[in-house]
Amino acid sequence: MTVPHTPHATHRPARITPAPLLRFGLGLDAAVSAGAALLHLAGGGALAAALAWPAAAVAASGAFMAGYALALAWLARRATLPPAGVRAVVAGNLAWAGGCAVLGASGALASAGWGGVWLALLGAGPAGFALLQAMGLRSSMSHAALRRSAAAA
Repeated sequence: MTVPHTPHATHRPARITPAPLLRFGLGLDAAVSAGAALLHLAGGGALAAALAWPAAAVAASGAFMAGYALALAWLARRATLPPAGVRAVVAGNLAWAGGCAVLGASGALASAGWGGVWLALLGAGPAGFALLQAMGLRSSMSHAALRRSAAAA
């Protein structure tokens, strides 16, 4: 006797079709990161002076954000995504937000005046993106589970 295969409830697909919320979260993160990167790279010296931060820190963070924005833009346009990759983006955003909090609390970067305001924005944005992307991933995974259930029926 053959027993029909029923997908296990904890089955995790290797790839998912991103829900609109996930695609939006990735795209918004890419756009904001690109804007911040442009500000850091094009206005480096003036921005560093206004924030009272080392110019090297402004340039390095701008270069990182530029690469990150390109990777996110590429990811946001894919027809399917690996859930593990999306989780890595969420974890990276949370790590960036935590790093900003540590930098502000430690005094490693000027956290008074405009430097503090910009550091708070650089931390709050990624925290919000992480939440948006996690919710979008959850929605995408739910849709994938529903499609598997419908196919099995």
